[in-house]
Amino acid sequence: MKIKILLFVFFCVFSPKNIFSQNHPAGFKIIANGTVLPNEIPKYINAISAANMENYRFKSTQDTLEFTNGLKFVLLSAHELFVLEKKIDPTHYSEKIKGYLMPKFQLATGGTLIALYPNNPNIKNKN
Repeated sequence: MKIKILLFVFFCVFSPKNIFSQNHPAGFKIIANGTVLPNEIPKYINAISAANMENYRFKSTQDTLEFTNGLKFVLLSAHELFVLEKKIDPTHYSEKIKGYLMPKFQLATGGTLIALYPNNPNIKNKN
């Protein structure tokens, strides 16, 4: 579990997207509550807004991300944000990669997000 969190932090900090882009808190919308009570939704909105979700944003397609409790949210594409006149350069984003498994998220006690990546049996260890 610690390795997954460390890898997540590493990729968020050292990703080329972080050099060229900013987080766009208005660039998402919640589409399903799952088991989250309506009065708890603002905690999730704040956590998503505070997190750097740009590593999960694609150039021209929306991406649906999910929490382990069933809450789902959609990240608008970089192109959609550009059209909405947000300060974003879509050329710094990639298209969705077929077969890439997105993480599920959990809300930590302090209100931050934890990304839980699934194990992919198709990826072989090169060691």
